[in-house]
Amino acid sequence: MKKTQTKAFSNLIVSVFLLGFELWAWLQTGQIKTVKDGAVQPSTFPRIMILGMTVFTVILLVQSIFALLNLKPGTYLAEKAESLNPFKDKGVLAALFVILLCAAYV
Repeated sequence: MKKTQTKAFSNLIVSVFLLGFELWAWLQTGQIKTVKDGAVQPSTFPRIMILGMTVFTVILLVQSIFALLNLKPGTYLAEKAESLNPFKDKGVLAALFVILLCAAYV
């Protein structure tokens, strides 16, 4: 089996996308207005959450890189990754529909 079809590779791709999202979210919190003479700003809680997400995303990224470098057959990360093809999996199609509804509502 190719390394690009394993769960370790899919974890690597997801962690790269999450790091991009977390960078974008961090930049967005910089646009929140500040409170004068406030010890805790409105952007404090989102930034703490983003830092927590970033820590676990980096852990996933490092784990995926080491798993791909030392891939052994029979391990969990060496298994074939599931397909997210909406034409084959109705759950993915339903999730995309819900996301579309939420985006249309906003």
